Amino acid sequence: MSFYIASRYFRTRRGMTRTTTTFALMGIVLGVAALVVVMSVMAGFRQELMDRILGITGHVTISSPQLSSENAPKVMANLLKNTNVVSVEPFVQGQAMIMTRVGASGVLVRGIDVDAEITHGLATHGVTTSKGLLPLQKVVMGDASKLNEPDTIMLGEDLARKIRTTVGGTITLVSPKGKTTPFGFVPRMRTYKVVAIF
Repeated sequence: MSFYIASRYFRTRRGMTRTTTTFALMGIVLGVAALVVVMSVMAGFRQELMDRILGITGHVTISSPQLSSENAPKVMANLLKNTNVVSVEPFVQGQAMIMTRVGASGVLVRGIDVDAEITHGLATHGVTTSKGLLPLQKVVMGDASKLNEPDTIMLGEDLARKIRTTVGGTITLVSPKGKTTPFGFVPRMRTYKVVAIF
């Protein structure tokens, strides 16, 4: 019935009625189109947020200066008693400077045990409740399994582009936590081979 009434007004030869009907129809079409576009953009943004941020970061992070590799298992056991916690992984991380012959940048460093996805890094101890700190599913170049080898590292794609390095290249990490000598402060430095890019 509604379709019959709408078609009757749309087919009428009266100029004003037909014009009003046409504009009303166009308004509805544009409104629905705008709604569909906005919903699509928001859905894409949500997926991008989940993939880029929550995909490699724990949903909850617990940190404390007193939290160490010795007492981390006890904290993990307590967290796993909660039925809402899927997995728990200890980690340590810290800030450093990464350098190559042609570029340098400040970075957040996490060391990783690939088999257990347990991290060992430079400064801050903590526990994260996540499905994995290592973004193995996002590796675009190289072989992340080689991270088990000594002095190897995996870089983010944007960072690798910024410091102009790729798989097989070498980088130098400079930690701000060094030691004071009679000749002044000496930062900790170590060279790593790039085995994967994510």
